[in-house]
Amino acid sequence: MDKHTRAVFFDLDDTLYDQLLPFARAIKQESLDIGTNNIEEIFKSSRKASDLLWEEYKKGNLSLDGLRRERLIRSFREYGITLTRSQASGIQESYEKYQGEISLFPSVKKAVKLLKDNHIICGIITNGPVQHQKRKIEALKLSELISDEYIFVSDGIGFAKPDKNIFSYVSKRINIPANQSVYIGDSWENDVVPAYEAGWTPVWYNYRHRKGGTGKEPEIIDDYGRLISYLKEKIS
Repeated sequence: MDKHTRAVFFDLDDTLYDQLLPFARAIKQESLDIGTNNIEEIFKSSRKASDLLWEEYKKGNLSLDGLRRERLIRSFREYGITLTRSQASGIQESYEKYQGEISLFPSVKKAVKLLKDNHIICGIITNGPVQHQKRKIEALKLSELISDEYIFVSDGIGFAKPDKNIFSYVSKRINIPANQSVYIGDSWENDVVPAYEAGWTPVWYNYRHRKGGTGKEPEIIDDYGRLISYLKEKIS
């Protein structure tokens, strides 16, 4: 990102709020005692499984409910735990309930204000069903911070990450060149790689300290305090 940056977009899940918290509460609701560390590892595994299954959902080979159950069954199986379809559905139901009680990471508002005060467009690009993602946005009160015209949900526009065309689509809609746009997200495969391929500047919000791939050298940030310092340095 440089002084010519005109737009900064964020991923939603696990970038603007901690997606693990409602997930952990949902598992406890089902009385599955698997330990805090294992919960985080299963959560990471479920995110990967979700990304892999997304294409099947988009092709119509898998229902959304089926995707949500299957990602849980697969991720628990990696840790030697067999989930029934009923248990997986119960976890998903509780997970969705607790997603209505989520809150933004500390300093998200400060980061958004910094950008807007410097006349930089601030928005969201997220995968998922439109109404499902909109409910999270409402729970987080993000509409008070970010204009609806700068919120893009994959199912509403026909492209989903890791397809780089979702970024090209947004560039055309906001009429700002890719080389003047930044994307901040937690996933190497879904956020860093396609943003880079589309000509955007990716920033990897890697607060869970995941392993990345090769061939890309994004800015790596692990908390919002550092992200704000990074933004200040680049827009000053």
